[in-house]
Amino acid sequence: MAVDMKPYAGFELGKSFNREALVADQTTIEQALTAAKQKQTQEKQEAQRNTEQINQNTNQIQGIERTLPDQQRRLTAL
Repeated sequence: MAVDMKPYAGFELGKSFNREALVADQTTIEQALTAAKQKQTQEKQEAQRNTEQINQNTNQIQGIERTLPDQQRRLTAL
């Protein structure tokens, strides 16, 4: 989510303090922060799923590798 980096309206030089603009800016920042946190959580969950899948695949490969010598002996015996 892109955040508008314009100067905060409440701090414009030569103008009176604008509380409403600051509150709106704060709300926008909070929404962007919430969206970033949600995206980070989703990315962490995806990374965890990927890690679990890699571990599962590794276990399957290791299981196949353990049976290869026996299978080779059987083929040689034929």
